[in-house]
Amino acid sequence: MLDLLRKQETGKKTKVIILTNLEPDDKILENVLKDQPTYYFVKSNIQFDELLEKIKESGCYQLTFSIESGNQEVLNKIIKKPLKLSRVKPLVKRAQELGISVHSFGICGLPGEKIEQMQETYDFMRDCGFDSASFFVATPLVGSELLKICQENGYLREGVTWKERLFK
Repeated sequence: MLDLLRKQETGKKTKVIILTNLEPDDKILENVLKDQPTYYFVKSNIQFDELLEKIKESGCYQLTFSIESGNQEVLNKIIKKPLKLSRVKPLVKRAQELGISVHSFGICGLPGEKIEQMQETYDFMRDCGFDSASFFVATPLVGSELLKICQENGYLREGVTWKERLFK
């Protein structure tokens, strides 16, 4: 997928930095500084603030933070995402000071998540001062731990095909 994006004309001028749970590649800064069209998958709990100035110098104008939940308990126990929410607001502020727009993703409806925790996610995104945010309903995808949890607890209707679940 990434190779296909790089071959497209629009992909040749685009830099996409995606925060994920993957380990950072040692060549991130090297490629950013060379001003090459690149797509990065960066672990969300690295010392990302140290990279912000270099990222800005590379021409990046927007970052997307996949926060997923504004409740630390949901992050720790349900999503199992090693993100400390206390780090987010300072990163958003610093990126915006550098002229980088910051977008965020939130997910609601996870098994075991309470309505109050969903509201905390919305409030957290608002209070962090993101330039924009997208919220999604948790969707159990093939091969995911979420699917296994939903199947084990009987959350999915019997007899519904994957095509119907994904495209209806």
